Amino acid sequence: MIKALNGRSQVEVLAEFDQLFGGSASAPADYPMAYRRKGNGENNEEDKITQKSVGEALAADIKSRNSNKIFILLPDGIKSDEILERLGRSLGERYLLIISSFYSRGLLKKKVKKELGNYLAGHWRILRKIGGEKYAQLTKMAVNDFHHLKRSARVPISGVQSGSYALNAETLNLKRQVRYELTTVHGKHARSEHQRERRREFAAKHSVYSKIAASVDGLSFDYAAAIAYVATMPDGEAKSHRVLVLEQLALGEMPWVLDKQGRNYTVLVGVPRDIRVFFSFGGEPLWVVDVSSSQPMLHALLYPTDEKEKKRYLGIVQAKSADKGFWAFMRDAAGAKYDLKDDEQKAEMKELIFRQVFYAFTEGKRGTTGVFAKAFKKEFPLLWSYINAAKKEHGPKQSSGLSKTMMWVEAWAVFEAIKELKDKPYPLITIHDAIVTTKDGVEDVVAALSAAFVTAKLEPRLAAKLLTASG
Repeated sequence: MIKALNGRSQVEVLAEFDQLFGGSASAPADYPMAYRRKGNGENNEEDKITQKSVGEALAADIKSRNSNKIFILLPDGIKSDEILERLGRSLGERYLLIISSFYSRGLLKKKVKKELGNYLAGHWRILRKIGGEKYAQLTKMAVNDFHHLKRSARVPISGVQSGSYALNAETLNLKRQVRYELTTVHGKHARSEHQRERRREFAAKHSVYSKIAASVDGLSFDYAAAIAYVATMPDGEAKSHRVLVLEQLALGEMPWVLDKQGRNYTVLVGVPRDIRVFFSFGGEPLWVVDVSSSQPMLHALLYPTDEKEKKRYLGIVQAKSADKGFWAFMRDAAGAKYDLKDDEQKAEMKELIFRQVFYAFTEGKRGTTGVFAKAFKKEFPLLWSYINAAKKEHGPKQSSGLSKTMMWVEAWAVFEAIKELKDKPYPLITIHDAIVTTKDGVEDVVAALSAAFVTAKLEPRLAAKLLTASG
């Protein structure tokens, strides 16, 4: 788990979590009671233990027993008893580890409350390290026998993958999870080693990623404040998702992923924004330096010359004030009503703009659809035509080569900024187009990010703000 403020243990964090949200794990069947009444109910001296002392003794015993426990999280619907009975405890726990890997990595990769679906391409190297030599057999059983996985057409099967799979939402509930305690030496070792290996592989890719990994290692999390905050939220999907994420953080689920576009996914990326405020580093609050309207700005690179429309477009994208920036401009141009000071409303609007403009399909014979697409085409007809031409070249689908190219440029600029600062004492952690650091690193990060984008002939508007909750 991420280090807890005030030195709280995992046991203490989970106890508070279970008290407020309900436990997701049942006690082992052979759990011995700390104290039992003797005889036939007669009050002898040993029976005169007060209820308070029994509770204290039991709590101490639980803490002692839990000190070396290793838990994994599984989507609700897993019948672990049936799996263990059929496969045996050792092989059965390997199977559960495979399902947990799909579930946990998928959950922390999703940060939007309505995107609770979990998906992961099952790379053979990942599955083998968790499942051992029988990983292929276990994966096949997950698809054909238990129906916990299903083949997915979303990612083509290639020679470097054992297959592409998704968790089967028809069998499993991906919005609820259960906590399972590993009991076998092989199971505990497989999980611990797998987590360490993922971090080692991430850090070994480049000194930049080594710096990011070391910075993540130094993070602390205020579990008590985060749990209390989530407990006060109104019931609904937003609260439910945050409960799942908090339990994952308490159990030490840590993503260490680098995609083909150069974006890296560590713990801050998948955690909802309002939960990030409970992180800190070495007792110091965290700050984030963000590139405002990064993706819209990068699309200005499609202009072949410094024409009049390009200057107007960049003037809006790079506006010094947010209320005169790109998102406010698009809202007003489309006649839409969104409160951009509300994070959820702003995220909803941005998603629509990306879907209709930047990463939409190429314009068809019926013309432009969507209020934001129509507004963009009217205001920036040349850029609209360049975007459509690029889509035809790279492929018409969303997440086509065009979008991936823009993501690569963004990731490259952030990478270059961290490479310039990697020997500095303050932390550096990326959240796509943003860099998280402490107060003493803000000025350097702003300068390094600006320099990286200038290399790409762009001048971004950078916003530095406090990430960690004050007080």
